[in-house]
Amino acid sequence: MVFDHIWDDAWQHDAASTNVNFGGGVRTGLGVFCYGAGPSVDDSGSSSPNPAPESNVFHDFVVDTTVRRVFWSRWGRTDIIGEVESIPFNAHGLSANPAKYDVKRQLYNVTVVTGGRVSDSVHMSPVYSVDGLRIVSEAAKQACAKYGDVGLGLFGSPENLSAGVHRVLNNIIWVKDSRPVARDLYPDAGREIWDGNLLWGWTGRTSQSGYRGLVVFLHRASGVNRTGTAAPYVNSAATLRSAAAPSSTSYYAPGWEANGVTMDPDVDEATLLPRAPGVHAGALDLSGTGWPGTEGYVPQRGCRVPAIG
Repeated sequence: MVFDHIWDDAWQHDAASTNVNFGGGVRTGLGVFCYGAGPSVDDSGSSSPNPAPESNVFHDFVVDTTVRRVFWSRWGRTDIIGEVESIPFNAHGLSANPAKYDVKRQLYNVTVVTGGRVSDSVHMSPVYSVDGLRIVSEAAKQACAKYGDVGLGLFGSPENLSAGVHRVLNNIIWVKDSRPVARDLYPDAGREIWDGNLLWGWTGRTSQSGYRGLVVFLHRASGVNRTGTAAPYVNSAATLRSAAAPSSTSYYAPGWEANGVTMDPDVDEATLLPRAPGVHAGALDLSGTGWPGTEGYVPQRGCRVPAIG
C-alpha cells in the first residue's frame, strides 16, 4: 500500500482507538509506504484514558517526507511561496488543549527518512516573498524551520497517564536536517521506552532551527535538561543511553537504547532498505511480545519489506 504525496496524514489515529495494526506484512512481503506525512495521532477521545493502549501497533512501514513536499500555505504561511516537508508523525489537538490523557503506541521496525538533502542550505525549494522578487531572509527561514519535530514522542500530558507503555523499538530514524525526534522524552516517568533504534543525523550537525540534539527537553529524575540547544547534547544512541540513566533503568533494566546504535544506514533510494554492514546487529529481540511479524528472532532494524511505488 502506498500513500503518495500526503499533505496531512496517511491515517489518523484517534486517542480512544484500540487494536490498531498499522503496517506491512513481513510474510506477505507487502509493506506500507508513506511518501509525505505518516500516521498521526488525534486528541479525539483523550478526555479519558485509553482502555488498551498497548494493543495499538505500528510496524513495517516507511515514512519519507523528503520526496513529496507541500506548499507553505499548508502550514498557514501565505506570505511564503515555496515548498516544505510534512511532519512525519503529526499530533492533532495537542497544543490546543495539552491537558489530555496520553496516547501510547508500539512503534517498531519503522523507517523514517526526513529533513531534505544534507547539501540543501534551506531544505526546501527557493523561497520568495509574495511579490515574487525578494528572497525571504535567513531569519525568516529559520523561524519557519522551528515548526514541529519528527513526532515520535509520547502524545499527551505527563499529568494524565493512561495504562501501559509507549515503545519505540528497532526503528531506523534518519533525520537529515537534525530536527528533534520529539520535543519531550520522559525516561523518568516509566511511561515510555526507547531501545534498539538506529539514530542518525545529529552528530556534528545543527538544524535550521538551531537544535543540535535529538530531543529538546529530556525529563530525568534529577530535573529537565534542555539537550537540544545546550551542551552536552543528546545526539546519538550512546548519549541518550547515558542521559536517560539511571532514571530509565529503574523500570527497564537494560536502560534506554542499551541496544541502540548510531551509524549511517546507507538507505537504498529504490527499496528504502539499509545496506550498511552490521546495521541490524544487536537489534532488540521482540519475539516474546506477540506483536505482528515478531515470531522468531531475526535481528532487524527498520521496515523489513522493500519499498514500492
